[in-house]
Amino acid sequence: MDGRPPRGERGYRADIPATRRLRSAAMDFRTWLERTGAARISAFPDSARTAGQDA
Repeated sequence: MDGRPPRGERGYRADIPATRRLRSAAMDFRTWLERTGAARISAFPDSARTAGQDA
């Protein structure tokens, strides 16, 4: 083993296993996108467009 974390556990020098011990609901980007992120992202342009109409 070369001391690097397993594939999928890399990140920006973050201690992913420690983060998951502290916050078990922590998700990687792909999981977040599948569960809630895509809906939030797609709703953003709609909310910005609606907010602009109030001005």
